[in-house]
Amino acid sequence: MKGFETYLKKCIRPEWSEHYINYGLLKDHLRSFYSRRVQLRHAIGPDGSVAVDDFVELSGAEDVDDLMPQRFFQCVDAVKCYDGCGDSLLGERIDIEKARYTLSTLEREEFSSLIEQHIKSVGVFYRNALLPHIQQRIECQDYEEASQALLETMAFACTNIVTFRQLLIR
Repeated sequence: MKGFETYLKKCIRPEWSEHYINYGLLKDHLRSFYSRRVQLRHAIGPDGSVAVDDFVELSGAEDVDDLMPQRFFQCVDAVKCYDGCGDSLLGERIDIEKARYTLSTLEREEFSSLIEQHIKSVGVFYRNALLPHIQQRIECQDYEEASQALLETMAFACTNIVTFRQLLIR
């Protein structure tokens, strides 16, 4: 376990652990993006392009149609590489820059969606469990317990903010 993960483990209140942003899971997701980039680099052909089939497999799509116009981006300019007789040598190819751009867009969409789910979950716990507890302590005029609960709630919020920031840095 490295620096931030050690720090995070110390900050997490065990009984609330499932309600924090899951740093380990999201970090692993970012690592898988890096691995995919390495695979893309190895799939580049001599002409500076990538086979459509290889790209589809790397992207996790079912087929090339999943990457086409119904999405907000397109995997365009697929070309065929021919020999002098007009026979296809390499099949359908995608320019490497377009492949990188498309993969970046896919990853951004995927990671944004995943982190949004985590943040919503954190917000629901904060709104439905932590804040009502503080309010209840105030209504019972148990100000010492209310102040302790408020500090713990602020620590929960700060830990999630720092975790989110750490993920953005990666």
